[in-house]
Amino acid sequence: MLKCLCKNESIPNSISCIEKALANILNEEANKIKKATCLSNNICDLIKINESVNQTIKNIILLEQVLCTKLDIYNSKKI
Repeated sequence: MLKCLCKNESIPNSISCIEKALANILNEEANKIKKATCLSNNICDLIKINESVNQTIKNIILLEQVLCTKLDIYNSKKI
């Protein structure tokens, strides 16, 4: 579970903190692919890394859906 380091713990701010963390994770996954393509000529290794990155992206998509639902609920109660 991600620990939000933002001082203001409102729902929009907590979502924002998580979004920043997810952006960092995506950036590191891109770096992983760049490094792997530079260092490896083995197609099996590259496929394994690609599958790992794909799984991470799928998990991020699921979390994005949860965050979107959380924000929708927050906005509906705010009105």
